[in-house]
Amino acid sequence: YLSNIYDYLKWRGDLLMTVDPFNDIDALILSELVYVEFLDTVPSFLSNQSRSLQDVAKDFFLKNDESVLMNRFSFIKESINLLKVLSTCQRFKNIKLSNYVNELNYNDAKQFAAITYQLEDDSIFVAYRGTDDTILGWKEDFLMTYKYPVQSQIQAASYLKSIIEHFYQSKISLIINEHKFSNIFKRRLKKPIIRIGGHSKGGNLAVFAASTIDDKDAQKIIQIYNYDGPGFPEEMIQHTNYKMIVDKIKKFIPENSVFGIMLENLETVKIIKSNAKGLMQHNGFTWQIIGKDFDTVDKLSKESMALSDAFKSWLEKVDLKTRESAIKAIFTILESANIKTVDDFTEKSFSHLVTALKEFKNLQNDTRDAIIHFFKTLLVESNNYYRKYYRDNDNS
Repeated sequence: YLSNIYDYLKWRGDLLMTVDPFNDIDALILSELVYVEFLDTVPSFLSNQSRSLQDVAKDFFLKNDESVLMNRFSFIKESINLLKVLSTCQRFKNIKLSNYVNELNYNDAKQFAAITYQLEDDSIFVAYRGTDDTILGWKEDFLMTYKYPVQSQIQAASYLKSIIEHFYQSKISLIINEHKFSNIFKRRLKKPIIRIGGHSKGGNLAVFAASTIDDKDAQKIIQIYNYDGPGFPEEMIQHTNYKMIVDKIKKFIPENSVFGIMLENLETVKIIKSNAKGLMQHNGFTWQIIGKDFDTVDKLSKESMALSDAFKSWLEKVDLKTRESAIKAIFTILESANIKTVDDFTEKSFSHLVTALKEFKNLQNDTRDAIIHFFKTLLVESNNYYRKYYRDNDNS
């Protein structure tokens, strides 16, 4: 029997978190929900306001045509359906949403979004959005192969620090006024339990934020959830702050992980079964669940192990300057073709592709050579390691 997020909600959705405590599946759900575009429905950053998920969902579907959203070619539309389900789910419908931030900065190559959930177990959960369907988001991901830190990582740390100060300094008068809490409960609310997390790049941002804020603030975080997020360069892995919080990190990746195996980390990893194939296993909605735990396996697939080794070998053979030149050129080409979202690849006319090809042809020789070397080396290394793993498997 295959079970996923929706099956979990059917089975446990009637139980409040005060009855059945917060768990790893709840954290994944909140990490997936942040992919929804909450503009004008969730109060903005440090506004001292919050709204129930049920009310947010009602406004969202009044302001947006669901059929239009679901017809787009998007990696994140499943989260819109999740919002609808959660709005009728006893476990989630009354949680408070606040401090929504969504920024796309083309000059700084930054795609950043975050939200804070106030749960009914007196805790807060800070969720960072992973890579969305904007080309800008993908560009920032590629920057991670030669640049550290990237802009969204810096903002993730700043956001977390502000949220911790916001709640610990009792800037929640509106919430208290809305409810007739006891004095004891008010005091507890002033010092909430803090969890943070995210899916894909969001998981990376959560780990980075927790490892770079002040020690005093980091100690207030009890758990960090990283769902198939990439790792970090060696300089961060060896940093004292990272090592101090690594035991708080729960990292989950699917059997055929691609993103979660990139770069380095010291985190304990659980490998999850998925009912999808290949790259689509990155989608948390395909991850398999047993009861209120993930269905896990002991090791990664041969494909994932081969890709991990190939990627590391590729990083060793393609220097930072070549990576930077190639990545900047690739995204300059996409921008010249006016391709801003993944959806544009299916909608843009042939003329836009011609524009992109002309842009590539007009590049300086050294830049064009960098792009060719960038991809050729990755393909060669991938092929070499795939052959190795399949040959070893055949021999065994």
